[in-house]
Amino acid sequence: MIVNRMVFNFKPGKVMEAVELVKAGGDYGLPEPPHGLRIYWPNISSYDQVVIEVEFENLAEHEEYWRTWWSSPRSEEWVEKWMELREAGSGEEIWNLEAMR
Repeated sequence: MIVNRMVFNFKPGKVMEAVELVKAGGDYGLPEPPHGLRIYWPNISSYDQVVIEVEFENLAEHEEYWRTWWSSPRSEEWVEKWMELREAGSGEEIWNLEAMR
């Protein structure tokens, strides 16, 4: 498994709007991630950041998911709303995942 971890900065007071927009992705016809999605936002912090993690079996599944996501008819509309909330700065990482119980 791999994890695609994305960190985004937002305008002050816009974090919860960003979280709700991520949760509303299906309303825009965007594909659901194959193994779920995690959204993190500050609890005790002054950061205006959201972290999103999406798991994939491998890099091929990751590439296919994002190719499908970007070719969705309403992806540009979603991104436009997302960018209205954003501040400069973000990061994206792909991590190997080994879960232990």
